[in-house]
Amino acid sequence: MSIARSVALFVVAALFEIGGAWLVWQGVREHRG
Repeated sequence: MSIARSVALFVVAALFEIGGAWLVWQGVREHRG
């Protein structure tokens, strides 16, 4: 596996983690509202 592919997968995983946390936070905020 090349370094570029490893970095790309790491970036994609980070974006999915941040996106998932943001969706959960938005859901919690909407229900509290």
